Amino acid sequence: MKMSVRRRSSLTGLSTFRLRHLWWWAALLLYEQSIVFAAHQQLDIGKTVLYYLINIGLFYTHVSLLNAFHGDLQQPLRLTVYVLVEIVFFLMLKSLVDQLLTSDPHWAGQDFIELMALNIYRIVFFMGLATLFWAASSLSDYERKMTASEIAGLEAEKKALLLESKLAIAENALLRQQVNPHLLFNVLNFIHTTIHRRSRKSAEMIILLTDTLRFSLESGSPERKVAVSDEIEQLRNLIKIHDIRSGIPNQVVLSVSGPIGEFQMIPLVLITLVENIYKHGDQSISKACIDIKLSASGELSFFSKNACKRSSPFARLKSTGLINLRHRLEHFYQDRFLLITDSNGDHFETRLTIQL
Repeated sequence: MKMSVRRRSSLTGLSTFRLRHLWWWAALLLYEQSIVFAAHQQLDIGKTVLYYLINIGLFYTHVSLLNAFHGDLQQPLRLTVYVLVEIVFFLMLKSLVDQLLTSDPHWAGQDFIELMALNIYRIVFFMGLATLFWAASSLSDYERKMTASEIAGLEAEKKALLLESKLAIAENALLRQQVNPHLLFNVLNFIHTTIHRRSRKSAEMIILLTDTLRFSLESGSPERKVAVSDEIEQLRNLIKIHDIRSGIPNQVVLSVSGPIGEFQMIPLVLITLVENIYKHGDQSISKACIDIKLSASGELSFFSKNACKRSSPFARLKSTGLINLRHRLEHFYQDRFLLITDSNGDHFETRLTIQL
């Protein structure tokens, strides 16, 4: 349907273009012949139409020639040769028509010179008109292209501002989750000292939690990157914390392969995905699996699959973790990442690919 509308619009524009040219040529013909009639009190319609057809043909030939050399104007010699050929061709054509339409088979020398001068003048005149028309058309096309380029630039700028706005929202969400690190670590250290004698598992959880929080706070700078190995180390801490909490080890099976110590990435990406497994998954139904691979060329792939929690009768607050994560990835990696989530009601899958 859209193609049909465009084609109809294009045909309408072409018809309008031809109609305008027709009226333009009719006006020029009427103007020039009114002057000729006023001077000589006679008109030869047949000759007039034939000569105008030749002149109009010269006009559009010269426009086509200029269009053909529009992108190759750095070779003026070639253009000059083609223009000279054009002039000679139409001069010979007009001379041939003059000879065919002249009743006197023997021209006087003076008549021949006058006709040649008139033909040269008319050729130059119509070539000048063609040049002016081509220049005006080229200027109009240039202005349209500049307008289109400015609009495209504004659209790109608008998109960039929107992306920066989304990133700022994501960063603000991250900052709202941060607390005073000195106070937090002092309190955690006090708690660890207090409960170490009573429960070593609880004390170990506090140590692991402290490491994770320190990693989160120290890597909170927008421009900072961390080693992939450090990010994965925090994944292991997070998994171990939940294993101790639940009392059931290996509820999440983690598989890692590749040169993880040789590449860097923005922090808290993989941790967000794994935290999402514990928040919305149910490992009592089936174990969750996580597979992380890093190629030698720096392509990181993450895949996870976990059972979904049974639906609650209470409405759950909307999770913004994955939304904020996608905004961060769009800002830092642009088109070099792919994040796909899929759920069939029983299981939830996450696939992430990043070219580091």
